Parts: sequence; C-alpha cells; structure tokens
Amino acid sequence: MQIGDGFNGSSLTTVTGTGSALNVSNELRVGDDCGCTVGTLTVADDGAVTAGSTKIGTGSTLNLGTGGLAGSISTPTIENNGQIAANFTDVLALAAAISGSGSLTKDGSGMLTLSGVSTYTGPTSVVGGTLAVTGSIVSDVTVGGGATLKGTGSVGSVTVNGGGTLAPGSSPGTLTVSGSLAMASTTIYLVQVTPAIASTTNVSGSAAIAGTVNVVASPGSYAPGTKYTILTTAGAGTVSGQFSGVSVISGSFGSNVTPKLSYDAHDVFLTLALNSISSLLPPNLSGNQQNVANAINVH
Repeated sequence: MQIGDGFNGSSLTTVTGTGSALNVSNELRVGDDCGCTVGTLTVADDGAVTAGSTKIGTGSTLNLGTGGLAGSISTPTIENNGQIAANFTDVLALAAAISGSGSLTKDGSGMLTLSGVSTYTGPTSVVGGTLAVTGSIVSDVTVGGGATLKGTGSVGSVTVNGGGTLAPGSSPGTLTVSGSLAMASTTIYLVQVTPAIASTTNVSGSAAIAGTVNVVASPGSYAPGTKYTILTTAGAGTVSGQFSGVSVISGSFGSNVTPKLSYDAHDVFLTLALNSISSLLPPNLSGNQQNVANAINVH
C-alpha cells in the first residue's frame, strides 16, 4: 500500500481514536523514493497501524501523535528517508529497526522509547519530553531546553543545550555515546545511584561538560568513601570543563555523608565524603585522641 502515490490513494492518511486501525500485510509506503509525491501518515489518540514493513519517502512524514495521546505503529522495519515526528503526552515504545537518511524529532511531554537496532543517519532532535534509547541509533542527538535524553542503549554524538537533561541508565545503567558529548552551562546531568553502582555515560570521543549533577539515591546503606565513575571517555577522548556542583534531589546517602565530584583526564567521579567521624567514635575521648580524630577526618 502506498500513501501519496498520485493515482489511487490520498496523500494524507490519518488513523486516530481508540479502535481506529490500518493493517497492511506487506509494505506500507508513505510517499515515494524520489520525493515526486509527498505523503503523510498520522497515527494518534490510540490509533494503531500494523505493516509488514514501512517506508517513508523523501519529503514525506510519519506523525506519531499530534500533541495529545500517541498512536502506535507495529512494523519490524522503517526505512525513513523523510521524517518521523513524535509529539504526544503519554508513552510510546517503538521497536522497529529504523534505517535511511531521514530525521526523527521528539516533541510533547511524553516519552518515546526506541528499542530497535537502528542505522538512520539523519539528525535526532529531542525538543520536548523524553527520548529513551534502549536499543541503538547511530544518529547524532540534540537535546533542547526542558527535554531529556535517557536510556541504556547507544547513540551517536550528543549535544545538550541549555535547560536540557542527560540521564544515563535506568535505575541505574550505562548510556553509550559513540562520538562526542557537549553539555551547555545550564544543563542537568541526572545520575541514579545505589549502594553498589551509579549510572554512567560512556563516551567514545571527548566530553565537554558543564551544568549541574542531580542525584537520585536509591534506598540502602551507603558507605562513606564510596567512589563511583559517573562519566568516562573510556581512555579514547578527554574530559574538559567541570560541573558546577552536585545536589541530591531524591533519597538520601545519610546525614553524615556529602556527595562530591572529582575529575581526571578521562573520568568524572562521585565520591561519598564523610562529613565528620565524631559520630563513629566512642564518647569521652582524651584531648590527644580527639586531636588525632580531627587530623584524620575525611572531607
């Protein structure tokens, strides 16, 4: 089936509303290869499309949502030489392997999860809401203000503009950046931490960092002196710049521990520094004993 063939089909097809469905057993085409005919397929408000495969031609568009609830598309592959525009307020998982030269844009307050192994080369723009990558994409990703990139998969180079958030992992986990990373001064780096591990971004190129580290601490008993690697260039690139600070926005490491950041040429570390050892010592220390305790206090 082809949408926008110029002969026997509308150039605009809309599948919206609960119960609305378009089922194509073979290939579903939106537009054509040369861009001579442009088509648009819109799936929204719980509408559903299934296809044996899907192809988006040059200049053509697949809309997943129009600003309200998402629609779904179940297809093993999408050859995208046009654009995929995801704009919705709820959640949508897209398992298709996406190829082609086209682009993908995430807008709206909802979350789009890409779980397929995708090779499309056009840009990925996270304008609003959240893009979660649990599979892989080679596309370079730009994250705008108020938007979030997260996940445990692999992406191309990443640019996080002012007000955007990079949130590696998923309670926790590692996000792989197969390229460079650049974070603007008002960005947020959101890290999830357990007593054993923390979320990490593994960057194959160089990382230019700025902004603030926000920490979500899972329940548990945290040991003072624990050191986590929260970003690494894996020895290939270098880390330039520093985060302006770190704040615990959810959970707690305990009343006597403060998270602190440190750096080397390739890594960013989060260390749980002990505020005072006085709570760990027996009462009624002599003057000399207290002096020794003060001298070895960990900051």
